[in-house]
Amino acid sequence: MALGLLGKSPRIVAVSYGAPSGILPVSVVILDGHREARLALAAAFGRDADFALLGGTEDTAEALQLCARFQPQIVLVDSRTVYKALETCRTVLERSPHSQIVLLSTFFDPGEQRRYEDAGASACYLKSEPFRVLATRLKSLVGLLE
Repeated sequence: MALGLLGKSPRIVAVSYGAPSGILPVSVVILDGHREARLALAAAFGRDADFALLGGTEDTAEALQLCARFQPQIVLVDSRTVYKALETCRTVLERSPHSQIVLLSTFFDPGEQRRYEDAGASACYLKSEPFRVLATRLKSLVGLLE
């Protein structure tokens, strides 16, 4: 149960394992200032056995602690609600060098996307895409899909 995702300043470690065939699930941390977005993503990840949600927060410092402690494969960062998202990308990689940073937003312009990628983001995806599309892209990003 991901209770921490519900609060304003959550303290979370919510792990949901159960990927088929003995394959470890893709570990994920969410950094998003929108409570509803965190809840929606948590619910979607909770229904997909290929993912393990390690935590979700609106607080950058807390997200950085989660990354340093758990070294997630994927760190989802909302580019619109996270203060200093470019700096956050760099700091996540300092604390969790093997994490793939994925920026989520309602829109990206090409220059903005390039700046995020220069700061270490592996990808930039739109929040408007269905979860199944995001899930497929994340699995591909960590090498679960060819």
